[in-house]
Amino acid sequence: MLETCGWASVYTPLCPERDTSQGRYMVAGRGAVVSRLAGTGAPSPCSRPAGRLGFGAMPDDEAGLGSASGSASSGPGMSARRVLEPLSAAECMQLLADGGLGRLVYNSRYGPTALPTVYRIDGESIVLGTWDPALFDEDLRTGIAHAEYKVAVEADQIDLEAREGWIVLVRGAAHHLDTEAERAPIIGAGLEPWIEGVPAHFIRVNPTSMWGNRVLRA
Repeated sequence: MLETCGWASVYTPLCPERDTSQGRYMVAGRGAVVSRLAGTGAPSPCSRPAGRLGFGAMPDDEAGLGSASGSASSGPGMSARRVLEPLSAAECMQLLADGGLGRLVYNSRYGPTALPTVYRIDGESIVLGTWDPALFDEDLRTGIAHAEYKVAVEADQIDLEAREGWIVLVRGAAHHLDTEAERAPIIGAGLEPWIEGVPAHFIRVNPTSMWGNRVLRA
């Protein structure tokens, strides 16, 4: 059963300065406010929102993506407010329906790893075209029958100039398509390597959880 959840906020540690006139902590460098911990009266940790996708409605003069000093860039539409819209599982699959370029995220022997990969939707699953079977054999095969590593597949479409876009994250088990019968429906789907001589390798991910967010103008 698929689950949906919101896009977790990302915080960047910075050293705050106390603004005693308003009882808040001001973060140097972007001018963003770090609010107190709810109900405790204590200041929150030395961190702040990065001012990017995932923080709900926020005027651009507060986000300040175009300037290190925190001031917003001038230009048409730069003062428009934007909102964060959580996506249902069905909406996530609809956005992924045309396929494209995503990222395969997993724990390798060297630690957390994210690699670009092309993907296509096949029924209710996602099929990835990977280009280095040896790499994935070492990191994504358990060696135990019917035991598969858990992975995540991330895809997005973001317009940096308009400051709008969407992101989808799918989690599930990585099933290697090793037999001809499993590979037959995928051949010719555009998942083959771009470089001649590099063997194709396909991985099917059946989603166990999925979430996504879209940022758009209010």
